[in-house]
Amino acid sequence: MSETQDLIESKRIRAIFNSRENVQEIKHYLKQQDLTGLDGRSTYRRALETYVQELYPVCQKAERGNEYWNAVDFGTVVVGPDSLKGKVRNPTSKYYQLQGFGSLIEHPDPYTAEFRVKKTIGFGRRVEETEVVKEQPTFSQLNTIFLTTDKFLEEVGLGLELQEDKDPASI
Repeated sequence: MSETQDLIESKRIRAIFNSRENVQEIKHYLKQQDLTGLDGRSTYRRALETYVQELYPVCQKAERGNEYWNAVDFGTVVVGPDSLKGKVRNPTSKYYQLQGFGSLIEHPDPYTAEFRVKKTIGFGRRVEETEVVKEQPTFSQLNTIFLTTDKFLEEVGLGLELQEDKDPASI
């Protein structure tokens, strides 16, 4: 490899390391502060999105990179009317399949579904409104994606560098 290619590769590894470290810090902060609701999961997801975007060039080159990017099953995000008050006219939930690292980037943020809800307001008057329900992957799903990135990096030979080397300047 030329010096230029070595430098580019070194910067890519450093960016991956820094992004991974950021995800870990955010995850630990959210857990410590008990921020595991929608806002916390949104924050965790956005940090994880940034991290997997750093992994994209590695996925393109790796033997099983396409599988990790497009096919690994991380479960389903269900957006349903459970949290709505009133009679829901169209109670069918919307399902988003988490298939590979890329699904975090390709799917909407947040996941949404619209429901028509009949409500009774002052003096028994009935109205029908459209309500939007927002959802994110569970903390468990996000953790699984994060742990799977470690498995992927181990397969491509970067796992030990990320685990053992805590000083990004030395990568």
